Amino acid sequence: MKQEFKKILDHPIDRRTFLKAVGAGTVATLFGGQSTMEEVFAASPKVGIVQLGTCAGCQVSLTEFGMDMRYISSSNPTTADILPTIDIKYAPLLVDVLAESFENISSLDICIIEGIAGPTVESSELLDHARSISTKVVALGDCASYGGVPGLNSRKGLLDLYPINKVISVDAYIRGCPPQPEQIWYMVTGGAIGEAIKPGRVCDPCIYDPKGPQASELGQPGCKKHLGCQGHDSPWQCGATRSTGGKAPCTLVDDICIGCYRDQYPVTPYYVKGQVQMRNQYGAGKQTPSGNTTNATTNTTLNKTGMIGK
Repeated sequence: MKQEFKKILDHPIDRRTFLKAVGAGTVATLFGGQSTMEEVFAASPKVGIVQLGTCAGCQVSLTEFGMDMRYISSSNPTTADILPTIDIKYAPLLVDVLAESFENISSLDICIIEGIAGPTVESSELLDHARSISTKVVALGDCASYGGVPGLNSRKGLLDLYPINKVISVDAYIRGCPPQPEQIWYMVTGGAIGEAIKPGRVCDPCIYDPKGPQASELGQPGCKKHLGCQGHDSPWQCGATRSTGGKAPCTLVDDICIGCYRDQYPVTPYYVKGQVQMRNQYGAGKQTPSGNTTNATTNTTLNKTGMIGK
């Protein structure tokens, strides 16, 4: 199938043929088994997009494909061109449908789920239904995949929040807070369009050398690994790099990388050594020279950026 895609995309094609290749990639990537392109073209995948506890940023990102000038050309379509090639059965952000209509859907090829799961009956029933009617389930973004920002404040019991794989089985994950639209469609279409996450770390294009001078507080020049910067372990191609020429904007403005493209973001604790040193030096509940406040009760440190690390 990949060879057939390559033959099509290596030669000039009209827009209609290209969009057929997109639809073919969606089916071939997640299912496989079709022997000819004709069989794939005949299948218009039934897709549902479900939203749980979330800011909806991942779905907004999904709709932005083609808006980046790097991808606008005669052969690359926008999201508005792609959507008609699939059969959208449910997507409240894209289609004017009632929320309860999802319960009446009996079959989906792909169910894309955004957001964090909660302890409510409605959340569990929605996920169970999504799994039971879907051939493949895709977790879109960090909240659905790892717990995301809402998962930081998760408490056992009534306030327990968790990724969707704690409730149902998941077939694929698309990381990011939010993911880049090019990376979403690259995964869904089997690489027919879009762009894969490239190798490398945020540290690579950073203006500070990790082996060079180290900053002792935020706002001070130097590498900020010891202040909790996650650039040493985060893929560099986060969603924010689309507008900064490929450089991570957090470090570009002399702040720390919060690891929004890192596995387990942001449940993974900040750099523990630096936080332990702060608590030992300044004590619990006191303000450090850089404006941080240590907290022994929750065993966390809240810094100026508003991000919490254990």
